[in-house]
Amino acid sequence: MHIALLIAVTVALSSPLISGSLVYDDHALIAENPLVTKPGVRFQQIFWEPFPNKGSSFRYQRPVTTSIYRLLHQDTSSRDTVLHIANILLHAFIGACSCFLINLYVNHQPSSFLATLFFAVMPGQAEAVLWISSLSELLVADALFPNTYF
Repeated sequence: MHIALLIAVTVALSSPLISGSLVYDDHALIAENPLVTKPGVRFQQIFWEPFPNKGSSFRYQRPVTTSIYRLLHQDTSSRDTVLHIANILLHAFIGACSCFLINLYVNHQPSSFLATLFFAVMPGQAEAVLWISSLSELLVADALFPNTYF
């Protein structure tokens, strides 16, 4: 029950970010990235070619993150919304895992809920949730938190 409430509160408090636009690195890594936006790009290219192609000083190769951008990228006006929703849901999942793990150690649901709620609502103004290009940080946390249980 606490985890469901935590997810609901996190999503509700982060919902103003859904209508946000691309900021800072989002433009270069998503909107101007041919591996994300160009039609006909093969999935293998994302894993073998850094963005952008040769000739630029900016090198970026995070194939899992770029693949997710490509999968979620739409040629509609709602593409930024879909990407923001993905970041918010990943953040809510991190909060749920945190709440579960803290409760394992302290064995007190109200304390674990409040500690995790504090964590979950703080990044509402921070880059990990607001910047779509920070998806890789959320993915790492999503991978690490469940692994600490096992």
